[in-house]
Amino acid sequence: MSKGRVARNLRIAGNVGLIVGQVFLLFISKPVGLSIMVVSGLMGLPYFVSRNYKDVTAIIILGLVINIAALFSG
Repeated sequence: MSKGRVARNLRIAGNVGLIVGQVFLLFISKPVGLSIMVVSGLMGLPYFVSRNYKDVTAIIILGLVINIAALFSG
């Protein structure tokens, strides 16, 4: 499997994970939902960095910082 294909598959899995994380955050458990969202954001980040999408990368990093802060604040 090529490097581009792996990054694309991680991006797709990361986007699905973000949706699942939102569902968990809203309906089931805040810590579990935030954890899923952090992991999913990290999964999708290499794709956007490799494609040099600076705006999307900045938004993902901002979301990660917010989610990590919320996760540790309780």
